[in-house]
Amino acid sequence: MTDPMEALRHLQFALTAREVELQPCELYPEIKVLLDHPNDIARFTYALLDGSKVQAVALFAMAAPIEGLTCFNIGYAVAEQLRGKGIASSLLERAIKEMAHGFSRTPMKAFYIEAIVSTLNEPSNRIAGKLVSATREEGTDAFSGEPIYQYVRKVECAA
Repeated sequence: MTDPMEALRHLQFALTAREVELQPCELYPEIKVLLDHPNDIARFTYALLDGSKVQAVALFAMAAPIEGLTCFNIGYAVAEQLRGKGIASSLLERAIKEMAHGFSRTPMKAFYIEAIVSTLNEPSNRIAGKLVSATREEGTDAFSGEPIYQYVRKVECAA
């Protein structure tokens, strides 16, 4: 299980150093997106900015397919001083719609999203339960050995 806050910090550093350039989303231009390939794995990073300051991120990294369909492991993080205001939920909901909209122009008809969340992270579990799936599977994270909940949702791409 990776920590999405690390991605938020890395994105802030890269923006400050002018190492990356974000593009406005099509449906929600106030949200910016970056497609990169760390370790040769496609990753979409959706970011909410205040000027050049990263407020929140929603990450979608390619994962193992589910039922033959592309799957993205998702993560989300909000700057500490902005937590508890619904920013993560709002960003994640719009990012999912933006992904479905973007893929609707491709042969892809649907994809899966998967959230792997520590059982101890109540705010993230509430978001995943609301936006990914009301049902969850218990398990153990393969990397950390921590107990986790896995949430999975099939997302249809609008035509």
